[in-house]
Amino acid sequence: MKIDHLIHDDGAGGGPKTVLNHVTYCSKIHDIRLLHGGAGMLHDKLQKMGVSQKIVPLDRLWKIPAGFFEILFLLMSRKPDLLLLHGQWAGFVGSVAGKLAGVPCIVYVSQWPSFYTDWDLLRTVRNFILEAIPCRICDAIVAISPGNRVEFLRRFPFIDKKLHYIPNSIDLNVLPLPGPSREFRRELGWDDAATHVVCVGRLSTQKRCDWLLRAWKIVESHQQDARLWMIGDGELGADLRSLARDLGLRHCTFLGSQKDAIRYIAASDIVAMPSMYEGHATIPLEAMACGRPIVACAVDGVRESFSDGEQGILVPPANPEAFAAGLLRLLSSPSERERMGTAGLKHVRVFEKSSILKQFLALFAKLEPKQNVFGSTG
Repeated sequence: MKIDHLIHDDGAGGGPKTVLNHVTYCSKIHDIRLLHGGAGMLHDKLQKMGVSQKIVPLDRLWKIPAGFFEILFLLMSRKPDLLLLHGQWAGFVGSVAGKLAGVPCIVYVSQWPSFYTDWDLLRTVRNFILEAIPCRICDAIVAISPGNRVEFLRRFPFIDKKLHYIPNSIDLNVLPLPGPSREFRRELGWDDAATHVVCVGRLSTQKRCDWLLRAWKIVESHQQDARLWMIGDGELGADLRSLARDLGLRHCTFLGSQKDAIRYIAASDIVAMPSMYEGHATIPLEAMACGRPIVACAVDGVRESFSDGEQGILVPPANPEAFAAGLLRLLSSPSERERMGTAGLKHVRVFEKSSILKQFLALFAKLEPKQNVFGSTG
């Protein structure tokens, strides 16, 4: 079977990681091609694997008209059996192009639902259109968290029969090993006498790192040997660095964007995630896979991944005091950190790549029974 994947930007974030899992798992079974905007981690890894890919102008809004026609041409030339769309702009552009190109089956995987940014009338109208088009056109819509599924049904009740819930996956075979992680920690100069907290994510409105910085101010008033490391960059980078200075934070360091950020998670003692919404965040999965407890806001795309008090601590969003209390609980108890980390190692197997992606293959097999293009994989 010929399968094309489309993602609008091969940049930072969990979307490209999820697409990589799809492609690496299915490329041994089917004829895979990836269409993507930009050239980042996906491009580099698939180039080494020899997987067919094509960079399309879709990573910026002003490029989308040209990107649409190029995608349409590529689909008409190759005639894939299945088109898998990842994320809001890929869903919007790809569904229309796929329909015009006569692709027999189109699946929209809502990696980043746009309706979570309904902050004003213009965004609300735009976001509704962005989601309504693929919901009408596609043969199946995949929500990656139960919260996302509810939001889709609330807005588009007509998709009930073709809406499915399949969470993101993690490849447990490519994680940092304990030995190299300890060596990396020493390379970073992280003192074992201190407890190290890592936050990985874009410095953007969605991630609400300002909540974490305000919580860290409270932490520093109680813990002298705690260190906070911020991994990532974004449009709010300068503002957040300024906030850290204004708060007088002594042990908060911004390290910028880092390749293979999961190495920092594996080298840490605690992972912090203050996001106010997610599709289905990969950071909690990576934290559990590395045996690290996580403190996170109890929001869509996060709270479904682990249980409060078992693999980590969930706190109310927009509550720096509660976030600080969660961090202090783990900072003061190595045994609690070890217990939660061990529980995370067991629980994360629920999201293991082969198990999750078999659900996608089962979905594909149901979509076109008459054409019989979705053969059994055993």
